[in-house]
Amino acid sequence: MGRPGLEPGTNRLKAEYSTIELATHLLGVAKSNALNNYTDCP
Repeated sequence: MGRPGLEPGTNRLKAEYSTIELATHLLGVAKSNALNNYTDCP
């Protein structure tokens, strides 16, 4: 159920963009973790 004044496709677009943003964020975290682990190795 969409909010009044919004087209039905808007919520779908928002969901797709938030998924992309989440994936990008998770990739960034994974990269920084990998770099930290690599530099921590003796």
